[in-house]
Amino acid sequence: MQKVKILFSENEKIIRSEIVENGNGIEFCIISGFKPGTKEFEKLFPIIPIEEISLQEDFMKYEPENSTEKRIKESIKEAKEMGMKNFRKPCMDPSFAADGETIIYCAGEKPAVGKSEFWWEENAKKFMPEKNSRIINDLEKDVSLGVLIRCLVEENHDVRDAWKIVCSDSEDVKYPNETGKRNIGAWCDLYGDKWKIVKKRNTSIFLGYAGCGLRQHALASNCILGHNTYYDDAVGEIVIDE
Repeated sequence: MQKVKILFSENEKIIRSEIVENGNGIEFCIISGFKPGTKEFEKLFPIIPIEEISLQEDFMKYEPENSTEKRIKESIKEAKEMGMKNFRKPCMDPSFAADGETIIYCAGEKPAVGKSEFWWEENAKKFMPEKNSRIINDLEKDVSLGVLIRCLVEENHDVRDAWKIVCSDSEDVKYPNETGKRNIGAWCDLYGDKWKIVKKRNTSIFLGYAGCGLRQHALASNCILGHNTYYDDAVGEIVIDE
């Protein structure tokens, strides 16, 4: 596993950090006080490389077999047509610091549940404003799911199987109720019993992705989050500019 050694100043601000190599994966890490361009930042905020994706890649030649697969493929095409830029998505679900309000990224902790989608929309902007931090929108989310399919193909999965793992049956990548588990590519915490809060573009609507309460147990499954949202089962997904 991979560890991040954290040194604190007297006021508990991170003054230095270093990655301790010990095998593969991420065992423990915190993002708070890290600066873009550092080794830790690159590990914790991998790039969603939409600019590098070609519509001629093998996974994009796949013919969708259901509406979810069609949505993901069309979203990637739309993102390419509109010239979407690369962005960064954290490698794991967020957690809360001891104050229950500060957003951190720390493997082995409980996901940051208990807040409304409106709390996440407001506080995502405060997380890393210099990098335009925000709640992920539905197009960015679908593009990130397409990147996971691409990662699975690169990991020698059959193209059709890769699409099915993300769009139809994600039980094989289900993770326990703690962060930093069960990765595809650089990303962990992809499918479990917590909804991922996503903002629908150009609306006031929020979507919940990958919740086990859906009939279709898949990363790409979603539904509209309404006033009956169970906040104890939902966590915000933050993204930042590259």
